[in-house]
Amino acid sequence: MREIEKIEPDRFRLLLETEQEISNFNITKEVIIDNSYVIGNNSVTISNCIFDFEFQLKDNQYNQNYFFINCTFNQRFLTANLHMQNLQLLRCTFHQYFTSKNLNTELLSFEYCQFNLQKEQIINQFRANKLRFIRNEFNKDVQLIPREVDLISLSGGESNSALIVSNRGNKNITNSVFLEFNSNFKTDFLLRNLRVKYFQIHGELKDATLSLNNITLQTGILKYFSNNGNVLINSLIPESNSSILVLKGVNLGQALISSTSFTKFSKIQVSNSNLVDIVPVNIEWCQSESLKSSNSLDERKETYRQLKQVASKNSDTSTKLLYHKYEMRAYLKILKKQKGKFIDKFILHTNQISNSHGLNWGVAFCWLFGFSVLWYTLVKYSIGHTNFSPELIGNEIGRFINFINPAHHFDKVFNVEKSYSGNALLFDGLSRITGAYLIYQFVSAFRKYSK
Repeated sequence: MREIEKIEPDRFRLLLETEQEISNFNITKEVIIDNSYVIGNNSVTISNCIFDFEFQLKDNQYNQNYFFINCTFNQRFLTANLHMQNLQLLRCTFHQYFTSKNLNTELLSFEYCQFNLQKEQIINQFRANKLRFIRNEFNKDVQLIPREVDLISLSGGESNSALIVSNRGNKNITNSVFLEFNSNFKTDFLLRNLRVKYFQIHGELKDATLSLNNITLQTGILKYFSNNGNVLINSLIPESNSSILVLKGVNLGQALISSTSFTKFSKIQVSNSNLVDIVPVNIEWCQSESLKSSNSLDERKETYRQLKQVASKNSDTSTKLLYHKYEMRAYLKILKKQKGKFIDKFILHTNQISNSHGLNWGVAFCWLFGFSVLWYTLVKYSIGHTNFSPELIGNEIGRFINFINPAHHFDKVFNVEKSYSGNALLFDGLSRITGAYLIYQFVSAFRKYSK
C-alpha cells in the first residue's frame, strides 16, 4: 500500500471526475461536493483517506453512490439538501459530527465506524429506504431520528453508550426493524415512539439494556433471544386487530413488562421459551384463545404453567387461577389424546364442569343446589312424605337448608327413625358425598377473591 499523499480539494475534485476508486489521500482543506461536480462514475469508492477539514455532500445527485472505507473525518461530515442513491460508511472514524439536513437516499449505512464525540450525536432530518447501523463504537449516546425509513437494521458494539431510535412525533410506519444482540455487545438500545409492521429481535443480551417504549407493531418476533442483561418493555401496542406476537426459543429472564394489554393482539405464539422470571406491572394478560403454541399441547400447557407461576410470584391470584384453568384444560386434552389414566381424566373433568377449575363459584352453587333438590326429593319420596301444604313452606325450606349440610342428622331433618327409612338412607348418603364435594368446589372458587 502506497503512503498517504496530501492533496488540495481541487485535486480531489479532479479525481472524482475521472476515477472510480480513490484511496490513500489526505485532503488538507474543506471539501464540498455538490451538483456542480461532474462525477465520472455513478459509484465511487473512497478508501483510506483523511479529511482534515469539513466534508460536505450537497444538492441533487440522484443516481450517485458513495462508499467510504477506512476514512477519517477530523471535522464535521455534512449532508445538506442531498438526494442520492446510496451513502455507505465502513470502518470510518468521526472526530466531530455526522450531520444530515434534508438527506434523501435509498441506503444510509454505518458499519464498524468509530464516533469520538464531545456530546450526544443526533442524526435526523433524513429519509432512507434502508438504514443500517451495525457494530459501531461511540463514546457518547447516538440518536437516530428519521423522517421516514422503510427498513432499519441495528446491531450493537462494545461501547457502553446508548443508541436511541425514535420517530419524534411523526406518524410514518416503518416496514421492518431488525435488532441483533451478541454477548460481547455493551451498547444499550432505546427504541421509542415507533410504528412498525415487522419487528424482529434475536441474539444474546448480556451486559447491556434493551428498552422498548411506546412501540406500535403489526408483527413482533423474538427469535432465539436470551436476556441476561436488562429488558424494559413499556406500552407495546398492536397496530391492528390482526397483530401478532411470536416468541421462539426465548429466555426473557427478569424482563420488566409494563402498561401493555396482550388481549388486544389477535394471536401470541410461544414455543420453547422461558417466561418464568419476567416482572409484570399493569399488565392485561391474553385469553386462551389468543395464546397459542405452534407445536404441541405440551408446549401450550408449559406456557400456561409458566404464566401461572409468574402471577403467583407477583401475588396476582385471579390471573394465577386463570392460567391454572388453561393449564388443566390443556392437560385434560393431553390425557385424552394419550389415553391417560381414567382417574386423572375423571378428576380434571369434574373440576372443569363443577367450578371451571376454581374460577366460577356460580357453577358450583348451581350444581350444589340442583343435586340437593334431587336428593332431598328422593329421600322425601322414599319415606312417604309426598303431601304438600302451603302452610309448611317455611318449615320445608329450613329442613332443606339443613339437608344441604353434609353433617346433618337424618332423623332430625325428616322426623323419622332410620329403621323406617327404606332407600332414603342410600339417597341421603349420596347427598352427603356430592354435597361435601360441591361445597368444597364452591368454597375453593373464592380463592380468586381472598389471599
